[in-house]
Amino acid sequence: MHKKYFRLTLILFLIDRLTKELISRTFEYAQSIPVLKDVLHLTYITNTGIAFGMGQGKNIVFIILSLVIIGILVFFFLKTKNMVELASLSLILAGALGNMFDRVFYGEVIDFIDLRIWPVFNLADSFVTIGGVVLFYQEFIKKRSRK
Repeated sequence: MHKKYFRLTLILFLIDRLTKELISRTFEYAQSIPVLKDVLHLTYITNTGIAFGMGQGKNIVFIILSLVIIGILVFFFLKTKNMVELASLSLILAGALGNMFDRVFYGEVIDFIDLRIWPVFNLADSFVTIGGVVLFYQEFIKKRSRK
C-alpha cells in the first residue's frame, strides 16, 4: 500500500518541478499573464522566505528545517496504514520536497500562482496546505468526534 502513495508523492513532486521549470524558462522575472483577469494570473517571482514572505534570506535555516520535517513525515508515512493519512502525508511530503529542491538548487523558491488577493504561491505550497488541512481534520476533528 505504501508504494502507491510513494508513487503519488513522486508524481506530485514532478508536477511541481515541471510547472516551476516551465514558468522560470518562459517568463521574465515579475512577468504576469492573466488567466482570469483580476482573479488568477501567472506571475513569476521567487522567495527566499517561507509563508507570506516571512524569514527572507534564511535559506539555510529553511533547508535544515525542511530536512527535519521531511524525516518526520517519512517516519509517520511508513508507520501509518490509514489511506487518508497516507494521502495527506504524500501531499505534504511532495510539497516539502518540491520547495526544498528549489532552495537547494536555486537558493530560492519559485512561485507563480497569483490570486491577486493572496501572496503568490506554487503547487508545492498548495500540496502542503491541502495535505495539512486534511490531516488536521482526520487527526483532530474526525477522531475527536468519535470519542
